[in-house]
Amino acid sequence: MVAASELAREMEEWLTPLQVTPLQSALARRLMKALLSAATEASESVAADVVAESSDVLSVVRLLEQPGILADLSAIDPLAPARLRGVAARHVLLARAGGTLSSEEAAETLGLSRQAVDKRRRAGKLLALSFGKRGYRYPVFQFVDGDVLPGLDRVLAELADQDGWSRLAFFVNRRSDLRDKSPVSLLKRRVVDRVIRAARSAGEHGAA
Repeated sequence: MVAASELAREMEEWLTPLQVTPLQSALARRLMKALLSAATEASESVAADVVAESSDVLSVVRLLEQPGILADLSAIDPLAPARLRGVAARHVLLARAGGTLSSEEAAETLGLSRQAVDKRRRAGKLLALSFGKRGYRYPVFQFVDGDVLPGLDRVLAELADQDGWSRLAFFVNRRSDLRDKSPVSLLKRRVVDRVIRAARSAGEHGAA
């Protein structure tokens, strides 16, 4: 068994060499305290499941989803369970999309200026996700060999009434009307018309 004091000391050692502001340091210490408390309450089976998650973000979400912790969170914020599910779902979508690129990275990938990339985004020819003050991020799946995925703009046009996350979910999730394949996998094979029909159906359903 590892003493909680020893774990806390190790976390302090991890934090010390980082270049952080006093407020960031206070935030990190508060988060470490909360996560350490949650981790020490986890059973061995829960701990194994949390450690087995594919990313640190999902590990934190799964840890906070323990019944006791979730009950405490719900008492403070009734929407907490839904927020956690939303975080996990978005993280999975981003992983399936291959991550994201900044506007500058997208411009470099396409050999364009950042202004040209922004223009394509506003015209609905590139899929972008808003991250608030961090600006827009562009899912990687839509870039292939220095260009955009075949048929991307036509599919996006069918999904124009949906938000960015809903459109991302359409592209990266498998669909029964595409024989359990994802639109991305078909577009990479230049099977565009079938994906457009599926997008039209999804767009009509979303607008209903």
